[in-house]
Amino acid sequence: MNWRFWAGLSGDRLRIVAAYLLLLLVVQAVAALLVHLAINRHAVRTVAIELETADRVLRGLVADGAAHTPPPDLATLAATSERLTGLHAAVLRQDALAGWQFARPSRLPQPVQKALLDEMRAGPAAAPMQPLLSSTWLMRGVALPGEGADTGVRIVLVGSITDAAAALAWLQVALLALGGALLVVFGCLGVYTANWIARPLVVLGVSARKLAAGDYTGTISLTGPREVQELAQTFEAMRTAIQQRERRIRDLGSTDSLTALPNRARFRTDLKTEIERTLGEGGKPCAVLVMDLDRFKRVNDVLGPRYGDKLLRHVADRLRQALGSADVLARLGGDEFAVLLPGHDVDGARAVAARIAQALREPAQIGEQTVDISASLGIAVCPQHGSDADRLVGRAEQAMLEAKRQTSGVSVYRDDLSSAEDSDLGLLTELRRAVDVNQLRLVLQPKVDLSTGRVTGAEALVRWMHPERGELLPASFIPFAEQSGVISDITRWVIQRSMLACRRMRKQGLPIRISLNLSTRDLLNDRLAHEIADLIERIKVKPEWLVFEITESVLMEDPERARRTLDQLNTLGVKLSIDDFGTGYSSLGYLKRLPVHELKIDRSFVMNMDQDVHDAKIVRSTIDLAHNLGLKVVAEGLESERHWKLLGALNCDEAQGYFVSRPVAEDDFVAWAQTWQAPVNDGLNLPTLYADIV
Repeated sequence: MNWRFWAGLSGDRLRIVAAYLLLLLVVQAVAALLVHLAINRHAVRTVAIELETADRVLRGLVADGAAHTPPPDLATLAATSERLTGLHAAVLRQDALAGWQFARPSRLPQPVQKALLDEMRAGPAAAPMQPLLSSTWLMRGVALPGEGADTGVRIVLVGSITDAAAALAWLQVALLALGGALLVVFGCLGVYTANWIARPLVVLGVSARKLAAGDYTGTISLTGPREVQELAQTFEAMRTAIQQRERRIRDLGSTDSLTALPNRARFRTDLKTEIERTLGEGGKPCAVLVMDLDRFKRVNDVLGPRYGDKLLRHVADRLRQALGSADVLARLGGDEFAVLLPGHDVDGARAVAARIAQALREPAQIGEQTVDISASLGIAVCPQHGSDADRLVGRAEQAMLEAKRQTSGVSVYRDDLSSAEDSDLGLLTELRRAVDVNQLRLVLQPKVDLSTGRVTGAEALVRWMHPERGELLPASFIPFAEQSGVISDITRWVIQRSMLACRRMRKQGLPIRISLNLSTRDLLNDRLAHEIADLIERIKVKPEWLVFEITESVLMEDPERARRTLDQLNTLGVKLSIDDFGTGYSSLGYLKRLPVHELKIDRSFVMNMDQDVHDAKIVRSTIDLAHNLGLKVVAEGLESERHWKLLGALNCDEAQGYFVSRPVAEDDFVAWAQTWQAPVNDGLNLPTLYADIV
């Protein structure tokens, strides 16, 4: 017997065994009841036959005794009947006062004697035989035969059904023994069945625990009922799927899925191993080369991510061919690759960088598109530039950024790059907080109508009131904001503050428009129009009070997406302006299709136009072009009264610059506008070269 099985018997197996035993008990109870009823019926029939036989014997004795002289008394006849039949024969006599009484002592049990007298006193029996004491005894009364017989005397024959049934007691014992045997048999059968049914489930449970523990080895295959087999097949399918997924996750954890190159984590591990080898006794230096593709974002945005992915795979193939077998090539993310060069110093790394540049010089054919490839590369060497893997990669990246800024192609890390990088990172971290802690300030540079001198609008500009560095102009922090994404938060802040200022000044009687600048990130934000509409609704301003300025370079980053955003803004009802016109690369055909309302001439053409006739011609041509397209013209860089008069003579609509005013704090703008006075237009003396222009 497997006692450990019984010790752990529980749950479904215990219920199976209990079901078998319950079934056995029910069957045994039914069988015992049937046997008992059969024995009882048999005993009743036996006693009834014996009573009938005894009745005949007794009548025969009475008839035989009547032939003798003197005839035998009733007591003798009763005793003879008991001796011949084995039944009890009681002689009863009826007394006038006491009723029926025993005429001679009886060997019947006292309860039977009482029950017998009660039956006799109750009156004549309806049947020859009557049960006594809940049918455990059977009686039959016999009247004396013959004429002149005494009717007050009866001989009653009594038989015990219990005694008759005792003869068959062995059958009940046998049934009990059979029940015990069946109990053992059914118990063993229940245990076997429970074990047979539960064993596959136990195996599945063990398999499930192995899966939970991360062990996906070994297949799950079971025999048994169809349901169990299907369950096992489901577990096996789950095990296989998890195993494949875990293998894929492990691969993804160390391999770039696009190029099949090692990823940043794998590169870091290999670099740490090589650094340990380099720092060991007699170890040679190792170099890290980080490379970033130039203009990849433009390729990805213009041609689409599918072409961008193909270009990255193409570049990875070229780099594999350009590198040696001991070199480790990895993709760090995006368009950034890294190369681990064991045994290379700075000069060796420069030679590899030159080989990479040569490999990328030929344009790539991506589908039907031909794409020029170039890259900026940064170099850091261990132990010269560091002996920590993360720091070495970081310094190679700093050198790469320096190469990109200087357009030099390759740059080796220098100590001053680290201090500049740390300063930039610190400034960027503080800039993120500046928006939240209200360190930004809104200033407004006025725009005036050149024909009337009236203040018509203002350009919203931002200043950062740094707690330690003082007031910072946009040029010192906006480039970082655009690279990091903080620019979106700054733009949202400027738009909201400008709307509030515009509403307040209009309530004070100054009906101006506020112009706001949008960056590349802003223009490529698909939700920009929705966010502006939400602010317009909440602040309760009119869309036509707002002018959004976009530079040509921003428009050309992704012309199609820019066009969609401008269409959405135009539908909203705001005005749109092309800022710094003349410095970008947009075509007139493209500009003609844009839903813009004004052009702003770049200050570089305005500031010297009174001294350089070519600048003046450019300004005049731009004004005429814009007017022919139905656009208003705003000139930037208005620095002198001569500029004022010349722009007026060239029919420019509006202007802004230091001659009108430097940027003014939003709270002081209304007061400034009330004191502004336009210069008197009393003529302009220009060289004869300007005669054909004015």
